[in-house]
Amino acid sequence: METMYNKYAQEYELNTDREEVLKKMCKTSLKMDECLDVGDLTGYKNLAGVFDQLRKGGKFTEAQNKEDRQQVLSSIGELVRLCEQEGGIIPNLPQFDPDQYPQDKIDFTIKDLKAYNYALVSEELGLGDLIESYIEKLEKAENSEIDLNAGLVTSAAEAEAETLTDEEAEDWGNFIDNEIEAEAEALERFLAGDI
Repeated sequence: METMYNKYAQEYELNTDREEVLKKMCKTSLKMDECLDVGDLTGYKNLAGVFDQLRKGGKFTEAQNKEDRQQVLSSIGELVRLCEQEGGIIPNLPQFDPDQYPQDKIDFTIKDLKAYNYALVSEELGLGDLIESYIEKLEKAENSEIDLNAGLVTSAAEAEAETLTDEEAEDWGNFIDNEIEAEAEALERFLAGDI
């Protein structure tokens, strides 16, 4: 009886109620053994049912033990205790430059965005000229009464006049497709290390 009590006490966390249930389980187990020794199978079956109910009520089954072990940590103290039990301080890893040695998806994404922005500014034809012309327009507008909205569409008639024909729309779609393919190839070369 004492051996059984000690085994359960080591495996499960005991509070007052659980300790009382465990004592009754030990006594019931002893009575079950006595019934087996004298050949009283009916008494054994009755005590076995009581024993199972006590185990389930006190949460001494293996399934309930697994549930208790899988509980989420609810405090910093539990986290610290878990870390100390599992091996102590986490070792410091060497610090690498994420641009040269990406370590996760975020580093790869940042690297790709930097490469894209660099290619957009340095290799995209006409983007620099567009920015410079807009800056010039802003400077002229500040110095004089030039209307910056002069080229904007402001009426339905102007919008209809600005609408592309089917041929122009198809040419534009082909241009966009070619640009996407060129950017994809450049990105593949960059990721492969050819650039």
